[in-house]
Amino acid sequence: MLMVDDELMAWAEIEETGVQSRIQWARCKKPERAIGKAFFAYGGKVSNLVDLCRQRIVFEDVASLGLCVVSRQVESMNRLDEGLGFRV
Repeated sequence: MLMVDDELMAWAEIEETGVQSRIQWARCKKPERAIGKAFFAYGGKVSNLVDLCRQRIVFEDVASLGLCVVSRQVESMNRLDEGLGFRV
């Protein structure tokens, strides 16, 4: 579910009603803040900077949450490079 005009709406409802342009997307971290955090918090390792944008995701039930977690794990695994010692 996403915020539309300060109301949570399911994606299917958003598509059905045609209000995609009114989704309240989260703002991204300002470049100055991101650079500072990468330098001071992560010792210059920009690959550790993974919180550039925070978007709230709301699930209607535990099953939906489980499907999201599994799909994100599969997506992450598919991105791993075997040259780094990972196997997909």
